[in-house]
Amino acid sequence: MHKAQLTPRQIRILLVGHSAGALGRGFVNESEELAAWFAHRETLLAGAGSARPYAYLKFELCEDVPQWIHTAESLFRRKPCFEQGAPNAETNAPTMAEDQPPELWKELETPASIRALEPDLQDLERLLREFGFAQAWHAFRGRPSLVEKYARIGAAIRAVLRDSLTILKPKAEEN
Repeated sequence: MHKAQLTPRQIRILLVGHSAGALGRGFVNESEELAAWFAHRETLLAGAGSARPYAYLKFELCEDVPQWIHTAESLFRRKPCFEQGAPNAETNAPTMAEDQPPELWKELETPASIRALEPDLQDLERLLREFGFAQAWHAFRGRPSLVEKYARIGAAIRAVLRDSLTILKPKAEEN
C-alpha cells in the first residue's frame, strides 16, 4: 500500500498542532488529518524523539492541547527553571517566540477573517485559551507588541464567540 507524502505544512500540523507559515496544503478536515496521522505515525513518533507529537495527544490520548502550553505552564510554575527552559520553549513554539513571523496568525486578527475560516466553537475556545496564554507569556517576557497582537486576536475570537452564542440563543431569550 502506497502512503501519500505529507507536505511540510501537514507535518507541522501533526507535530505541533499548527502550520506556523509552513508551505503546502493543510488538511481538509479532521478525518483526513486522522488518516495521515495513522499512515505516518511511526515515522512521526521516531522523529519526535522523547516528545510526543500533537497528533498523538489529539488522536490517541484525546488531549487537544498543544504541548507548548504544557511546557510553558511548567516553566511558569518552576520559576528557577524558567531562564534555562524558556529559549527552548520559544524555539519549539512559534507562538511564544520573540522573532515570530509577522504573518503568524494573521488570519485570526479580525472577526471577519475568523468567520471566513468557519471554525467550530470548540476550536475558538481552544484558540482563545492558547492566545490568552501567549499574551501572558509575552507580557512576562516584556514584549509589548506581541502582548498587543495576542490581545487583539483574543478580542476578535471573543467577538466571534459572542456573535455565535447570540445566534444560537432561543428566540424567547433574545428579548
